[in-house]
Amino acid sequence: MSDEVVLKKVKDFSAEERAAILERLKRIEPTRVAKEFDTTWQVVKAIERAEKKSTISKKAKTSARKSNKSKAAAVREEQRAAALERRSAILKRAEEIGVTEAANEAGISKWTVFQWRKALKKAGIAVTPLRRKRSAVSKRSAKTKVRRVMSAAQADVSVVEKKKSVVKTAAPEMSLEYENMLLKEKVAALTEQVEKLRSAIAKLA
Repeated sequence: MSDEVVLKKVKDFSAEERAAILERLKRIEPTRVAKEFDTTWQVVKAIERAEKKSTISKKAKTSARKSNKSKAAAVREEQRAAALERRSAILKRAEEIGVTEAANEAGISKWTVFQWRKALKKAGIAVTPLRRKRSAVSKRSAKTKVRRVMSAAQADVSVVEKKKSVVKTAAPEMSLEYENMLLKEKVAALTEQVEKLRSAIAKLA
């Protein structure tokens, strides 16, 4: 019997009949099964071979799915490890140069960095305190303070100059002695303002 004839006869059996043939093959020989279903042993064997191929194909598909799942899991694990490594590097950088600068370097929000640190603390992991950097507002305040001190110094000098001018006009004979006294006051005032300026400039450093 040719293969084409055998395949044609196999197709004549329904799925239920083929299942029944396969069930009987577990108990008796192909020739006896063929007699029971009024066919030939070649047809019975063809049905058996088709079932084996189908089973192998199913196993191969299952194995492929498992392999794909394991590969996907491995990729996800690698991505997770890379993300954790990047996060650790950003947190370390934040401890060195500050949160805002580190966030700008990484192209993320500074609030994201704060959330990462909060998550670490919640998990019981020790976190190094952040380096506090002087804000632009505090720097502007310090500069404003310096300008105010300089203005006060100039005002003190102006007062001394006015006193000297008044003395020269009212009593020329006393002007030299009084001028020396005013000069000492001027020097003292300037010395005091210089010390204030040095203190303010030191805070800007």
